Amino acid sequence: MTALVKSPIPHIFDREEGGTVISKRHEFNRVLKFFAVGLQVIMFSAILFGCGEDKKTTAPTASTLTLSKADVLVDGESVNGKILPRDHGMKVSTRFEAVLTVPDGVIESGAVWIHYERPGRMSMMHDTGTFMLHDDGTHGDLIPNDGEYCYEDSVGTYGCHGMENPEGEYQYNCYGVDEDGHETNHINLRVTLVE
Repeated sequence: MTALVKSPIPHIFDREEGGTVISKRHEFNRVLKFFAVGLQVIMFSAILFGCGEDKKTTAPTASTLTLSKADVLVDGESVNGKILPRDHGMKVSTRFEAVLTVPDGVIESGAVWIHYERPGRMSMMHDTGTFMLHDDGTHGDLIPNDGEYCYEDSVGTYGCHGMENPEGEYQYNCYGVDEDGHETNHINLRVTLVE
């Protein structure tokens, strides 16, 4: 006589009817598929409507600052709006530049942010986030406090250079923020990598 082994999760895998163990694995698989579809719907919604802790870009508010220029460069050349092969910019960096201005020409304090969206490396999901440009003589900025902001991305954290980056569209939404937290106008940059 064969010994009955009880499932650790009763009534999902097996059940007893009249002393006989009836398999319900097909019902478990059906429930599992239902949850998998539900998880895919949740993930798709998160991608479509945004999620996470990243700073979301909003419409400009009453800032006295103006973002007068923004650009993305690879090896010193602007790549905004271009379609490039994935092997462009090997062993160089991506440089993000932006200029904040005010009517009287004197910027007391401000910040420039870029919200980025780029193809994911190992999945269909996009890599998104926000990073800050600098005007303090660091991160590739040449002259501190001159209103010209920069971020030199030599390792490809946000950039669009080198073979390790997947093909697809790289989007960069640039905007300034004044000392009161008001946003400036936005400037959108876009680069497309192809095989």
